[in-house]
Order: sequence, then structure tokens, then C-alpha cells
Amino acid sequence: MKKTLLFVFAIMVTTTLCAQTVGDTFTDGDLNYEVLSVGTPNTVTLTGGGGAVVTVPTTVTDGTYTYEVVEVNNNAFKDNATLTNITLPSTVTTLKNGAFRNADNLVSTNYSSVLVTEANSLSRNASFDGLSIDLSSATEINGYTFWESYIAEVDIASAITIHDNAFRRTALTYIKIPETVTSIGSVAFSDTNIAAVEVYWNDAGSLPTIANDAFSGLTITLYVPVGTTSIYENAAVWQDFTIVEGTIPENLGVTFTEGDYNFIITGADTATLTGTNSTTETLHIIPGSAAYSGDAYTITAIADKAFYQNLSVASVSLPTSVKIMGNEVFFQCYSLASINTENIEYIGSNAFRETIITSLDLSEVKSIASNGLGRMAKLTGNLNLPKIEILGAYAFVGPDAADGTHITGLNLGSSLTEVDTNSFYRLRDLSLLTVGTDTPPALAAGATAFDLNTTPSSGLVSDISLEVPTPTGVSNYSMADGWSQFTNISDNSSLSTDNIYVNSLGFAIYPNPATQVISIKNTEGLNAQIKVSDLNGRILISKNINNDLSKINISSLNAGMYLFKITTQGREFVMRIVKQ
Repeated sequence: MKKTLLFVFAIMVTTTLCAQTVGDTFTDGDLNYEVLSVGTPNTVTLTGGGGAVVTVPTTVTDGTYTYEVVEVNNNAFKDNATLTNITLPSTVTTLKNGAFRNADNLVSTNYSSVLVTEANSLSRNASFDGLSIDLSSATEINGYTFWESYIAEVDIASAITIHDNAFRRTALTYIKIPETVTSIGSVAFSDTNIAAVEVYWNDAGSLPTIANDAFSGLTITLYVPVGTTSIYENAAVWQDFTIVEGTIPENLGVTFTEGDYNFIITGADTATLTGTNSTTETLHIIPGSAAYSGDAYTITAIADKAFYQNLSVASVSLPTSVKIMGNEVFFQCYSLASINTENIEYIGSNAFRETIITSLDLSEVKSIASNGLGRMAKLTGNLNLPKIEILGAYAFVGPDAADGTHITGLNLGSSLTEVDTNSFYRLRDLSLLTVGTDTPPALAAGATAFDLNTTPSSGLVSDISLEVPTPTGVSNYSMADGWSQFTNISDNSSLSTDNIYVNSLGFAIYPNPATQVISIKNTEGLNAQIKVSDLNGRILISKNINNDLSKINISSLNAGMYLFKITTQGREFVMRIVKQ
């Protein structure tokens, strides 16, 4: 009896010594694991290890027990520059936080078993550029999953929840959102090249909850099921897109080269210029169209970083069809001095940063993203933005606290509705701000929108004149948070909607400031009278025009500020011009 008891005790001791507990670690082959659960079932998480090519088995052993591999752990392959390919078994359903973050040589694209991607699980992978990723089983895609991994395509056929920033800063040109999706988070698809979205909901009641800024800054064609246009036209966010019944064109996302430029197809007959093969050319004349397989595509946008740090480009000529300027398009193009922007409607983040451009025609611009016109030390004079709707954070920020930008006047039209944090930061020479609406545009929560920095040459709010259309507007701005910081608010009837209407007819006056000649664009060829007067009301120049482009010689005028009045169809538009 005593021997029997000793034998049983020995078995119990041996079993206890060999049993794994949750949190224990071991190595099988050249991969490392941590125990997640014991009993039924035994499971582990992959914590790292291996070489350039890794095949993860379905089950592993610690020498005593067998475990099923069910996830890739937090930071398992973070900053791993050795890993190039990984094959996951069907049992792996979760990629934990940072699982493959900064795995810069990883080119594996199949993650079809994964149900959940946690934050940054596939972010900042340099080798993901241009790849197509299979996440076809994933139901939950968490924030920053692909942050700055510039994937070109992704399959999310089973998605239910798409969290904030999930696909932000990728190179996606289109996305198909399945009808299983119930929510889409803030800026989930922002800072991408997405121009087309295909959806499948057939009734208003099944539409997902979607953040207002889920596609912020993007111009989208929305492809919807046949017969459902009215559903989307009456739905928040979706109604802001161009709605087309049917499916995304077959060639969407195809890249091709014609001449010196590279393109990507973004619609049935549209394409975006993505870059140039000519690194030494100083003058770039962007074509209005390009052909692929015999079909012509109109060029409507310049993609993110298309000319990034191109040290040769000095002058760019854009076709009338280009409406969108992506993020960092001409970032640190130190020689760029000239570009025509009279047809641009959207300017992305840091689009012209550290260029030497002195003036821009912004007559069609509706939105400027964060730092959109920031760090442009040579940009001077008055900026006329009659159609602006949204000003992003630090939209005009200067290069440093000691200098700033030398913009002396801002004319913001009646459509302005949103001003983000520090939109006017470091406008050190600003002396006149005009806003064409009596309703004060919304300031971002907690924004110090008029923090113009310290000891500017003319940059304290008390030194800036704010002009609005009517006395009612003066009262409104004087009582509005943020705007009430201005102590010199006055009304200017020339800012009324009727006057700004003329600009919407296709008129633009540039450059501003000017030295010799002022150009007047009159795209509709309307009969118009031009009068140039000084600030005392004396008419110095009077001219009738009816052609597309007219020139006014101001070389004889003294340096200073002048009023240009356009009268057409019984309406007037007045703009201040600086003669240098």
C-alpha cells in the first residue's frame, strides 16, 4: 500500500512540474510562443523569432503539451528588418497591437484567416507600397491598422467595424465596403488616394453609422446598387459624393506610364498623375489626358508626393482639368517658383512646403488641409479665396517664429464655414482679413485660431482690420468666441453675396501683389467694366473687357493699395490689389 501511494505521489509531482501555466513561454523550432490558455483548448500567441521566411504551424509543442497558435502577439515582429514573408495558419485570427509594425521588408499579402486587426498591427511597413492585401475574413479593423503602409488595394469583404484612422495614410485608390459594415470611424479613409467607393446597402435603415470626416479631404465617386440613388442622396456623408449606380470600373487602380509621367486610373474616364520619370526637367507641362489600352483618361488630380523633394522642378503648368492637389505634392521642391492654380479646388497637407512660390491664384479653392499653404516663406501680398469653405489647421503657418509668411491680406468668401486650430498662425504681416459672411464661421474646439505669434511686424489681432459684409455681421463677430478678439471690425458692402457672385462667374484678378501688369481672367467672356481707384475713391483706370484674359497696365501707379472693381450683369466685385 505504501509503495502504491508513493507511486501516485510521484506521478502527481511529475505532472505538476511539467504543466504549463498562462504566461509561460517556450520555443518550438525557431519561433517563440507564450501560453494563452490551458485545458480545452491549449492555445498560444506567437511572440517572434524566425528568419526571413516564416511559416507558422497550426500547432506547436513545449515538449509535453500541444498548443494551437491563435494570434500574433503585441509587437511580435515590430522593427523586424529581416522578415520578408510570413505564412499564417487558419487558426491565427488576431493580429495584436503593433504585431508587424515597421517590418519594412515584409511583402506577404495574405491575412485571410485574421478576424481582428488591432492598432498598428500592419502599420508603417515600407515594403507594402503598392501591394494588395487580403483581409477578407476580418470583422473588426482597429485604428491605425495600416497607418503609413501605402497599400494599393485591400479586401475587407467581411468587415463589420472600421475604426478611426484604420486606413489613413495609405495609397488606396478605391475601396469596396461590404453591406456587413455597421460603423465607420473618424478619418478612417482620409489622407489616401481614394476616388471611388462601392457600397451595397439597399435601404436607408441598413446604412452604417459613419463619422462626418470618414473620407475627409477626398473627392469621391460613390457606386451604389441600381435603383438606390435617392437613399444615398438623402444620407449624411454619402450625399456629399458624386453618386453613380453600378460598379467600380474594371481598370480602376491600374497604373501606367505615358511620356515622362506615371498615372493611376481613378474612374471610368479619369486618372491621377502619381509622379514623373524625369528627375532633371525644370519645366513640367502636365497633360490634360493620358491613354491606356486605347482609352483616354482625363487627368483630374496630382497624387500625394508626386514631385516630393524634386530639386529640379522650377515651373509647372497644370491643365484646366486638374482640381485636386494631394498631400506633399511639391514638398521641399526648393526651386519651384511658378505654378498655375486657378482651377484647383482642394489643396492637401504641406502641398507647397518650402517652395519659393510668391503668388497663387486661389479663386476656385474650397478646402485647404493642414499646413496646405504652410512654410511658404516667399508667399506675399493678398490671397483671394472667394470660394473657400474649410481652412485646415496651420493652413498658412510660416517657416519659423522669427520670420513667418508675408501675407498682408486674406479675402475669404461667403462660403467659409470651418476654421481649424491655428489656421492663421504666424501670419505676421497680416493687416486685413475680410470674411464674406455675416455668420461667423465655426472655430475648432479649443482653437486659438488667431494666435499670430509674438512680436510680429504686424501680427497682433489688435493690429488687424476685420471686414464683414454688413453692420449685422460686425455685431455677430464682436460677440462670437474667438472672433471677438478682433478690436477693429467694420462692415464693407463690397463683401456681400451679390458682389462675390461675380467671382463665381469666372473672374479672377492676379497676381497680387503686382509690379507691372494685372491679369483678369474672364472665363465666360462676359461684358464687364473694370475701374481701378485709390483708397480715396479717385478712379485712375477705366476699361471695358469681354475677352477671356485681359491685362491692365499698372506700371504708372505709385506703390500702395488700390481697389479693382468689376461691374457685370448689374453686379459688382471689389478686390484690393497691392502695387509694389
